[in-house]
Amino acid sequence: MLINPVIIKTKGIQECDEGCLSFPNKYGKVDRPEEVIVEYTNLEGKREKLKAKGLFAECICHEIDHLSGILFIDHVKPGTLEIIEPQNRENKKEI
Repeated sequence: MLINPVIIKTKGIQECDEGCLSFPNKYGKVDRPEEVIVEYTNLEGKREKLKAKGLFAECICHEIDHLSGILFIDHVKPGTLEIIEPQNRENKKEI
C-alpha cells in the first residue's frame, strides 16, 4: 500500500494503450514515463521509495493522477480514443 505517494523522478516515455474503470469500454493512447521513482508512506508510517518500470510505472502514474482529479482521458492523444463494445470486442469505434 502506498500512502500519500509522490513521483519524485521520471525517466523516458512510453506510449500506452490505456483505459479506466471510470470510463467503461473506452481506450486511448497516452504517453507515460517509462520509469518512475515514487516516495510514499508505508503502513508503519515510514517514508519509503519505490522504483517502477513499464506497465507498473504506467499504473502508478494512472492511479496517482486519480488522487489529483486527473483522468486518463485528460492525457489521451487526439484521435486515439476508441469505444470497444463488450459483446463484440472485434468491433472498434473511433470517437
